[in-house]
Amino acid sequence: MHSQPLFEVRDPARLHELIRAHALGTLIIQTVAGPYVDHLPFALQPDGGRLGRLETHAARDNPFWSQLPDGVDCTVVFSGPNAYISPSWYPSRQLHGRVQPSWYYSVVHARGRLRQVRDAGALHAGVRRMTEYFERGRPEAWRVDEAPAHFTEALLAHIVGIEIEIDELVGKWQVGQQRNQADREGIAAALARADTPAEHQLAQTMLACAPRR
Repeated sequence: MHSQPLFEVRDPARLHELIRAHALGTLIIQTVAGPYVDHLPFALQPDGGRLGRLETHAARDNPFWSQLPDGVDCTVVFSGPNAYISPSWYPSRQLHGRVQPSWYYSVVHARGRLRQVRDAGALHAGVRRMTEYFERGRPEAWRVDEAPAHFTEALLAHIVGIEIEIDELVGKWQVGQQRNQADREGIAAALARADTPAEHQLAQTMLACAPRR
């Protein structure tokens, strides 16, 4: 991923925060037959290794998993709020006209080694961790133990667990840090007036990132 120092983020706490907030990741594995791409929800275990561990599971009947050895390198891409940025939002438009459309976004690339989990006990524990991770803080949170044991066992037979030990985390927050303060405020105000929660979140992200000047 190309990134200028102005946009690059390396702070693990900030990168972990985006992963937790936008858990659906794009898993990319390079194989001899070409890249394999899948979209899976990931639970982040921050204490699992130097930069954390990602956990998820996938359908066991996908023949890809039976052919994949453990320890392969992979990348998981997590995308935060993003939106089109109109030149009409820049006060600079009225001053000199040197403005252009853009697209603001934040993204995290997590690179690491993938390991499959097929042992029934370890798989059950992983599903329990994922459930607790995504149910945490919800009113009347659901627990795996609420389901009949035979039902849970039948479901576990159809999935394979996936664990990724993170070796590298790289983030890119391209949210107008290079613009002057007036333009940034104009863009953030327009995003805050927009119709979608993603645009509102992007406005907050912009304001949280220190401008260049």
